[in-house]
Parts: sequence; structure tokens; C-alpha cells
Amino acid sequence: MKRWWMPSVVAVVWVALAVPGAAQRASELRVGHWVRLKGELDAHGEFRASAAEVLAPGEEHALTGTVTEMLSPTRFRVLGQEVHFSATTRWRGLAAGDLVGARVKVEGDYHTSRKLSADAISRRDPGRDAIEGRIDALETVDGTLRLRVLRWTVSVPAELELAVELPLAELPLAPEREFNETPTDTRDDDDDVRGTLRWGDFVLGGQLEYKHDAIREQDLNDARDDARDDREASLRLELLWQIDESLFALGSVRVRDGRRIDQNDTDEHDTAAILNEGYLYWRDALSSGFDLQAGRQDFDERREWLYDQNLDALRLFATRPAARLEVSVSSNVSDAGRRDEHTTNWLAYVSNNDLDRQLAAYVLLRDSSNGAFAFDDDLQPVWATHIGARAFGEWLPNNDSWLELAYLVGETDEFDDTLNVTTRRDVGAFAFDLGTTWQPWDDGPRFSAGFALGSGGGDARDTFRQSGLHDNTDKFGGETSFQYYGELFDPELSNMSIATLGVGQEVARDTSLDLVGHVYSQDQAVARLIDTGLRQRPDGRHRELGSELDLVLGCKALDGWLVEAVVGWFHPGAAFPSADDAWLFRAQLRYSF
Repeated sequence: MKRWWMPSVVAVVWVALAVPGAAQRASELRVGHWVRLKGELDAHGEFRASAAEVLAPGEEHALTGTVTEMLSPTRFRVLGQEVHFSATTRWRGLAAGDLVGARVKVEGDYHTSRKLSADAISRRDPGRDAIEGRIDALETVDGTLRLRVLRWTVSVPAELELAVELPLAELPLAPEREFNETPTDTRDDDDDVRGTLRWGDFVLGGQLEYKHDAIREQDLNDARDDARDDREASLRLELLWQIDESLFALGSVRVRDGRRIDQNDTDEHDTAAILNEGYLYWRDALSSGFDLQAGRQDFDERREWLYDQNLDALRLFATRPAARLEVSVSSNVSDAGRRDEHTTNWLAYVSNNDLDRQLAAYVLLRDSSNGAFAFDDDLQPVWATHIGARAFGEWLPNNDSWLELAYLVGETDEFDDTLNVTTRRDVGAFAFDLGTTWQPWDDGPRFSAGFALGSGGGDARDTFRQSGLHDNTDKFGGETSFQYYGELFDPELSNMSIATLGVGQEVARDTSLDLVGHVYSQDQAVARLIDTGLRQRPDGRHRELGSELDLVLGCKALDGWLVEAVVGWFHPGAAFPSADDAWLFRAQLRYSF
């Protein structure tokens, strides 16, 4: 028998459940509400919402739309937004090769306000596009709400009914997200600050750091007193001014107090305040397609094999889906050695714009002819051009690999003591560095192996020199970077081969331990070393320089803190007859705010 009262009860229940949301309209929205907006993107890049739902604040943002272009093998664009995926991204109903033209839902988080890193990517059927996130700004113009949600301006009719399960007053507001707008791909990871203090368009952050190095027997002779202790405390303050979406300025000042106690030399105490960085960055300057960066800035690249230096520069970047070009002219007008103060640098660097599998080529010209007379190093070219190619990233499964190829051309001045004349000679030399870090099991140990060679001998004409802007610092998959040619010996790759083996492991949350060994040999036996941590010369008859073993502990378990400890041991080879071992102990503590 038909129960006549059932439809009425269902209707009453439905109305009771629907009333809280049905009675609330878009005009009641506030900054901080977490919303899911459905609609479409217009020709001007504004999102026009035809439906709106208010949710409890979420941890992940979401986009639904059609993939309009692939920017690189691991980056694509949806609703004008750049999305990046990695090996940890979860795929539902499609694979990476199916992305072009596909309709997808992307769930993930923003590391900057312009880049979404995808945790999950799902296939979606045709329908309305959607964005989900926090309302960061809100105004009403002629009866239409204009919301700022992530990177979009969203227009919503003020009378649009909201889908919401609770009264808006009972829903918590999401906290404001903070993003570092600095172009981090051109800065050293160690320089990143969190920017904890904000006043409108200004963000202030900084770093406190203390480092203590204790080095024993740099002269490889136990019979002589040769202990050296370096201690340095520093404070760096960084102020970012976000002038508008395309223009920002950054200033960074570093105050340091350093002490050196040296049994083999004069003790030193130095206190200084220096301009670390100070530049203006203009995205798409004059609608040219180029980003412009002018002022003192950090030149950095992943392995710091080519450069890691703060320079006074004019720099242009052009980014396309499958390519990125950088050109610059730079110098260092203060806080530099004699060579750098008299050197002009010209750089062109082009890559495939893929940080996961990067291919790149470069030309770096350093012209020191203006001050060549002041240099003490007779193997340093007066002008030098490094022509190089490199590849690094996930080229093999479970591997993070690298390859550096470089050829040096230039000219050097050679002084003839007999004739008392200086002759300018051509330089031609080469170098390569090949290696990988392999992690076959998740959360298991990492294994690293590498081999590097810089050609050379006693003649500047065939001796490879690195750029002079290099630092030779990287990570082998752990929490902290270190000198990958040896923490104590720390040589320039010049007239030398270096074989490396290492093993690393995460020993606790955000804590890694790396054991790395090196074996060093000269390309040609000569009685000199270039830019190393030793105070002893080889005998010039044997090529075997020795070996080093480093133990590196890095910990980032505490928010904002980095703790690093290093023990290094150098054992001399046949090139140092009757020599003793050398030791290094380092402790470093850094807090970023």
C-alpha cells in the first residue's frame, strides 16, 4: 500500500538540511573562507564562477580543467597555472603520457604563489572547470564580488546561492599563506629564509649562523705545531618588497664576526657588515618576454661547479616551454679578491627548462686583462672562456646522476726570467665530472660513485682551471650539502683526477649521515697544487696525492634549524713522502626565520 505521507517527510527533511546553505549568498563571504568555485576562465584570464561551495579549510589546493600545454616533461599548464609533478605524484585513470589535451583534476600544494606541485592527478569527464583554495582578498563592484583565490581574480554574482553545510559564521577561516617570491632556482638553497615578519607588501626574514672549523696538520707534519681554529658568527637580514605581481626588490645585509687562531701564521679577528644582495627583479620587463634582474645578486647553480657567488650584475632570463635562456654581464666591485675586482664576466646559459632532467650548455667568459699585473698565480689565464655542457637529474630509475663537460680556451701571460719579458700564450684544456647517486629501495641507503678529471701540468697552456666563481658543493641525497671533492683537501679540479665513492642513509626524521671517500692523483706530476686545503707541496715526481674520508651529519628535524657536523681525514700518498695525516672537524648551526 502506498504511504501517502512519505514524500512529505522526505521534503521536510530535505528542506531542513538545505535551509542553512540555501539562505546564504556570496555577498556573505569573507577573506579566509575556503571555497570551491565552478565556472570558466575567460579570454582575459579572469575566472567567472557560476557555482560556489564553502568548505572547511583544506591542506591541499585543487584545480579542474584541460591541460593546454606541456612546459617540459614534468610540467604542464591548466587554467593558466603551471603544475609540476614528480616520481611521488599519484596518478588516477591516466599516465603522464596522456596529459596533452586531457581534462584533469590536480590536487597539491603551492611552494610559491606561481607553482603548484601535484600530489595527485586524476582524469575528469567533461564539465565545468573548478578551483579550490582560500579567499585572499575580496571586494564588491557593481553587484559582483571580485575574489582573489590563489593566482586568479574570480567574479561571483553577489546573490549567488552558496552550497554550505553549516552557517558561514561556524566555519573556521583558513590562515593566510606566505610565499617567498624570490626566484629560488637562481639562489643557493642555504640562502633561503622563511620571511616570518610581514607589513603589507614587505617581508622580513633572516638567518643566524655559527660555524667552528678545527683543522689539524695541514702541513702534513706532526712534528710542527700547525693547528688552526676558525670560528664565525653571523646574522643576515633580508627584506623583500613585493611592489606588484611583476616587480619586486630584495635587500640583504650580513654582519659577521670571524676569528682565526693559527699556530703557523698570524691570528686574525675580523668584524664586517657587507651587502649580501640588493637587486630589482622585473618579470616580463616591458612586455619583452624577458625577466630583468639588476644589482648585487646570487649566482648559483645546482652543483656549484661553474659558479656560486654574489656578483654585481645585469641579468636577463627568457623562459619558454622547453627552453630557458640566461644572459648576463657581471663583476664584483667590493668584498672580493684582486682578480675578481678587476674581472668582467659574460655568461650565456641555455637549458631545457627541466629541473628533474636538465640538459644545459653555457659559455662563460672572464676578462681579467685590466688587472693581470696584480695576480700572483702564474697558471691563471688573463682571460678565460669556459665552454661547457652538462646533464643532471633522474636519467636512470632510482638514480640522481650528473655529467659535466668543459673546455677552457683563453690566454695567459708567461714571464721569462732569462729574457726579462712577458709573453702571451694561448690556453687549451679540458675537464669532465661523471657520477650518480643510486637509491634502490625507498627509505634505504644511497650509494654514490663519481670520477672527475681536470687536465694539466706545469704549463698554464694545458692546465684546466675552474671558473674561479665555483664552490663545488652539492648533496648526495641527504639533508645537507658538502664539498663533494673533499671537505679537507677541497681542491680545484685542475691537473687532477678524483675518484669518489659514498654511502648515505636517513638515520632519523629529517636527519642524514653520509660517508664519502676520495682518491686523488695528479694528471701530470708537478711540485704544486692549485687552491687546496693543504699547506704542503707534492714532490713533483709521484702522481699519487692521497685519499680522504669524510663523515657528514645533517639534521633539519627542528623547524627552521640546520645542524651539521663533519669529520674529515686526509691520508697522504706517494707524492708526499714521509708525510702525516691531516684532520678536519666542523660544527655548524643555522636558524632561518
